[in-house]
Amino acid sequence: MNEPTSVLSSKERVSSACFERGAEDPPSGQPPAVIIVGPPWPRSGTARVIQNQINYYRELGYFTVFIAVPFEWYFIPAAQDSREMVAGLNELGADRMFMATLDQKIYTAAKFKASIRQACLGTALDWRVALAKAARLNDEHVVFLRRLRTVLFHVNHVYTIGFTLNLRRRLFDDGLALPIMLETHDVQSQLLQEKGERNPWTRRPDRFERLIKSEIALLEKANVLIHLSVDDFKLFQALMPSKPQFLAFPAIDEHFISSVNGAAPPAESIDLLFVGQSHFANLDAMKWFFDQVW
Repeated sequence: MNEPTSVLSSKERVSSACFERGAEDPPSGQPPAVIIVGPPWPRSGTARVIQNQINYYRELGYFTVFIAVPFEWYFIPAAQDSREMVAGLNELGADRMFMATLDQKIYTAAKFKASIRQACLGTALDWRVALAKAARLNDEHVVFLRRLRTVLFHVNHVYTIGFTLNLRRRLFDDGLALPIMLETHDVQSQLLQEKGERNPWTRRPDRFERLIKSEIALLEKANVLIHLSVDDFKLFQALMPSKPQFLAFPAIDEHFISSVNGAAPPAESIDLLFVGQSHFANLDAMKWFFDQVW
């Protein structure tokens, strides 16, 4: 594959109420289902991409389930009152939405197991994957998922691949290896290095060479990779030439555009408005814009 190929169209407290809604029996005459896995980041750039995925599959007639999987320590206190998070994730429009849980006991056990498995030679990227892998999905949700006619796992971010592999084994005791399509959302090795993320075992930032080695080993576990930028596509295609890979540019949901355009204008005029998360890459981009362009 020499040229980028677009495969997706541009349309493309965990409360008891959420559990009860999610634990209902699948509808009769169940259509084929797609299980979409990603981080619990409501109202974010990643969430908009996942929303496009859900819309894409639903338009094709698939039953969709989104599973939010935590892989950072700060999700532990956030889970104490996650009503707003649940509300934001429900806005993505999946037929069902479940949240895996991560508490202090699971966190401590995950670090112990990861230290033994990695022999303290793992990277900061491996640590996030280990945390996501340790996250727990309610047994009722697993029972619900087993009743579905699942045909595909669509994974967002390399960090959730370990969780997905465990879930696939848990759902299909007969060893049925349903395909896994993984959407990379940036080169995570580069982001961790630029951020100066500390390795939990060495207490120092990892070298890029170690990070990318870990990332490639994890990405190899997926059947197909999807990238959101040309640079990401070219980098991974060069490093993993035998892996099927595609390019799909993210698009803004049309309903979101309509809601923004229909909002009441501010009392004061605004020359420039930036809407986004307080992500370090966004901050660097704004700094570049004002220093080099404005």
